[in-house]
Amino acid sequence: MERKTQWHPAFCSAMRLELKENKGDLEYTNEYNVSAKPLQIQF
Repeated sequence: MERKTQWHPAFCSAMRLELKENKGDLEYTNEYNVSAKPLQIQF
């Protein structure tokens, strides 16, 4: 079975760093998995 790379946590961390100047205007909500489907970006 091919193992898929879990890039989502790294991408979210990079986006938070990129948007740190605007953190007072933003709200971050953790994503909750509701299925075994691969994660999708919801920024």
